[in-house]
Amino acid sequence: MRRERLRLWVGVLGERNFRRFYAGYATSLLGSSMSTVAIAWAVLDSGASPTGLGLVFAANVVPQVLLLPLAGVIADRLGRRRVMLAADLLRCGAQVSLAVALFAGRPVLWLFVLLAWLGGTGTAFFTPALGALTVEIAPSGQLGNANALYSLAGSATRIAGPAFGGILVALAGPAVVVAVDAASYAASDRW
Repeated sequence: MRRERLRLWVGVLGERNFRRFYAGYATSLLGSSMSTVAIAWAVLDSGASPTGLGLVFAANVVPQVLLLPLAGVIADRLGRRRVMLAADLLRCGAQVSLAVALFAGRPVLWLFVLLAWLGGTGTAFFTPALGALTVEIAPSGQLGNANALYSLAGSATRIAGPAFGGILVALAGPAVVVAVDAASYAASDRW
């Protein structure tokens, strides 16, 4: 009886698999939100113009728009978890590469664009797989609560991430923040 009351009280987070996945997902979102500030700072610090910064951010969004329909089909065929892990591996690799380039000096604009494109490609494949996986891992009757928690994580990290990222850029530089984002992808795959 006591265990059942506790399960009702904590809701969907009472389910171990969902709780582990959600912690990794929220960690990854926070890292990504922090790195946006760091990337903007690094691009401008490398000597690129504001137009160059726009190209970098567009390079992240365009593959998402182009690949999203295909990504959903691939997630259905290959399995959601497998696609999400591969997408996080791609995004982690892009961020590790960018962090290494930033630690080494001032990367050229085309490298920022290429790595943003790879990160956007990973996001394009991760997003539809996430929506479908939620149905599989959320406890019965808790799908609405699971989706609400995803929304909460997204909103909270969109506010806190840039603030933490800005502070960390000021204290340690953009390379450190991008490396933290890469580590957040690695941590999210631990579920």
